[in-house]
Parts: sequence; C-alpha cells; structure tokens
Amino acid sequence: MLSRPVTQEEESFCEANNTTISDLPTRSCVLYRYIPDADSAEAQLVIPTAERELIMQRHHNDPMARHYGEDGTFQKIAKRYYWTGMKKYISDYIKKCPECARFKATNQKPAGLLRTLVYSQRFEVIAIDLFGPLPQTDSASALQCSTTLIEEIFMRHGITRRIISDNGTQFISALLQQICFTLNISQNLIPVYSPQSNPVERKNRNLKPHLATLVGKDHSNWHSKLPVIRFAMNTTVCDTTGHTPAYLLFGRELRTTDDVVQDFKRTVHNDNFVAEITPYLKLFATITKDIRERIEKNQRKKQYDKNHRPVYNSPGDEVWVTLHPISNAKNKKTSKFMPKSDGPYLILTQKPPTSYVIASLTNPSEPIATYHTSALAPFKDMDISPVAPLQKEADHEKLRPHQHKIRMFKARQLLQQPFPAEPSIPQQKLLLQQLIHLIVSPRRDVIGFIREDCNPRCLDSFHINSRETVTPSSGQNNLQ
Repeated sequence: MLSRPVTQEEESFCEANNTTISDLPTRSCVLYRYIPDADSAEAQLVIPTAERELIMQRHHNDPMARHYGEDGTFQKIAKRYYWTGMKKYISDYIKKCPECARFKATNQKPAGLLRTLVYSQRFEVIAIDLFGPLPQTDSASALQCSTTLIEEIFMRHGITRRIISDNGTQFISALLQQICFTLNISQNLIPVYSPQSNPVERKNRNLKPHLATLVGKDHSNWHSKLPVIRFAMNTTVCDTTGHTPAYLLFGRELRTTDDVVQDFKRTVHNDNFVAEITPYLKLFATITKDIRERIEKNQRKKQYDKNHRPVYNSPGDEVWVTLHPISNAKNKKTSKFMPKSDGPYLILTQKPPTSYVIASLTNPSEPIATYHTSALAPFKDMDISPVAPLQKEADHEKLRPHQHKIRMFKARQLLQQPFPAEPSIPQQKLLLQQLIHLIVSPRRDVIGFIREDCNPRCLDSFHINSRETVTPSSGQNNLQ
C-alpha cells in the first residue's frame, strides 16, 4: 500500500484500465511495467524522459548494438525498459541517426513521380543525346554536334528556346555554350545519374532493337537504316499523345506505302486548300489540352508512379545526397564500405519539374550541383542533449555498513526536502537526475528507497513531471 495520497492522474489511469492503485508494481520507489500473460513475464523498468536518450545510445549507437533497424532495436529495449510512446520514439531516433543515413541502403520506393511537360509550340524545346559507340564512326566532337544542331534543326524548324541534354563533354563545351548564348537559348543539363529526366533517352532505348533487327550480320551499314527507322517512328501513334509525331508536326499524316497501293485520300487542289485545311487547324487547337489529359491517364505514368513515392522538397530544406562510390583496387578501396549518402546539403532553388540545385551549409550562396529528386533524402537533425550516464552500483555484499547509511541518508534527505510550489524546469531536471543516480540497479537486491520515508509531493512531482505511465498487472501484487 502507498503511504502517500493518490494523484489524480493515477486515479484516471486506474479507472481507464479497470484496476486499482494497489496493482501498480513498484520496487524501491521505482516504477515497473509488468504483464504476466506476455511471452516474457519480466518486469520492465519505466524510464524517465531525461534518460531515454542514453538508453537509445546504448542500444543503437554503441559498438555492441551496431545500428540495427527499428524492429531489432525495439525488441532489445522492450525486454528491459518501457516508456509511453516508446516505439514511435525509437522510430524517430533511428530516422535521425546520421550513421544509418550515410551507410545504409534504403528499402523505400524510389522518390519522384513521372512528370511529362506539354509545350504549346513545336520545337519550342528539344532534347538531344548521343547514341553509341557504333562501328566505323568518328568520335562525336563538340564541333560536329554543334554543326548538326544548326544545319538539321535550326535551319529546318527554326531556333529553339531550350535544349535538354546530359552532362556529356560535347554538350557542356565552350562552343555549344557560346552558340546558346548568342541565339538566346536556355540550356538545361539533366541531373547526374538520372537519365529519366531526358525524354530522348526513351527513343534511344527503342532505337537499339530497331537497328539490331535491320543490320543483320553486317554491322557496318547501320547508317543506311536510319532513314527507314525515322520514318517508322514518325508514322507510329504515340500512346501518350494519341497522335503520330508527323501529325503533331505537320498537321497531317504522312503518305505511306499503303496510300500508294490504295489511295483513299483525295488530293487537295489549290482551289479548295483552305476548305480542307481549316478543320485540321480547328482540331489542332484542342490537341494540346487533350494531350495534357492523356498524359495524366497514361498507363506508363501509372505504372511508373506505382513503383515510386511522391516527395515534397522546397528551397531551404536540408537533404542527404545519394552517392555512387566506385571501388579502387589500386588504393585498396571497396564501394561496399563507402558511404551511400553525404550531407547535409541545402536546397537553393528548384528546376522544374523534378530537379534541385544544392549548396553546402558552410557556403550556402555557392551552388554545387543539380540533382534529381530521387537522389535526395530529407535530413532530420538529431538534437542530442548531454545526458549523464547512469551510475553502476556495486553489489550489496561489497558495500560497507557506513556506505549503506550514507546512501540511505542522501536518498531520504533528497526526497524529504521541501519542494517548491511551482518548481522551475531546471529544478525539475535536477531532481530527476539526482533521483535516477541515487536509485540502485533494478536487477540487484541492493539497498534502495523506503517508500514510507519518501515525501509524497516529491514522488508525485517525480512521476508526473517525467510523464511516465505504468501498465498495471492483472491480479499481480507489488514486486517483492
């Protein structure tokens, strides 16, 4: 039985759990949680708020613990300790652990949903890339790429407003940058290790099997097959847009070999050209709107988004950046032991739709690189406050008689001293810390506190301010 008045919180707790105050397990003024019907019928020590950080460090950061996941860490701690909301506390702690973020691979779905932009004008934006290496081809230099871009694109379809490309040396050369600057063209380099940001990568993927089926055994004549493949691509309906590339570019379908054999289309003469072209122009005006709706309902987008998760990064956020380490046998370095992430870094700006420019925290005004959203992970700061370790007590057989008296005197003096009517937060923390260090280890039969000698107000303040909850045992008396 308690020798102090029952607090209001204890009455509410007992009423909610259909139990009495006498069923609350206690031992030497220390509260326990005991469930005899559980798989392990061991009492769990109820941990105050001030000591939870230390418990986590011992069971997660310690070399003997080795940064196990949420379930493994929870099982180890739950065998001996308990506090309200322990599972969520452990989960939040592990998510903020910097060592886990650096070296552990994530099991989550890749970040970032598929976003395809729709433009109002043809050749407003172009995406370029190199395909190869192929037999008997000269190396693609910056001069060759720039010449092809001007002669085959700009002189045929007009000067574009934006160019999308990867970070190849041909595309970041001073020559191409000077051309873009002179013609007022915005050059967008896709983030590293994110080929999905370049729309032309998908066409390169289709081009490979097309060439393989046409060249046969003679791989040297691949260039003669390109016009046929280009014509096939331009006359095939795209699943995303619902139209052929030729129709979206010219406003009409190209005349194919089928039209030569069976010409169902009437030739448009000069006298009725306007009457024939007007319906196409009206229809073409609504194509952009229809394409936007089709993109959102596109099956490829649904399949892509099914295996990815949405992320919401904003300028000013701190993030981890995914690394791609490479082993180096000469320097005796293996990628298995290298960090998987680095950080934290600061997001400066966003490059629509899914790229971000980052900078270091030490020099936030200087951009470092551009990364795709799939390469970024939110950084959660771990606010680790210094916590004094629990004192290990010697066995009671080794304690001398005067040490028993000194310990009991300190405990009684602490718990019987007058408690302020409105204790300040530092006073509360000091009392909690002193109580914890004066309480001996719960796993040993050693000298502890005598509950009848404790000041009830001090005990109430200790448990209330620590916000502890004790789960009563059904029909179980206090621990002996």
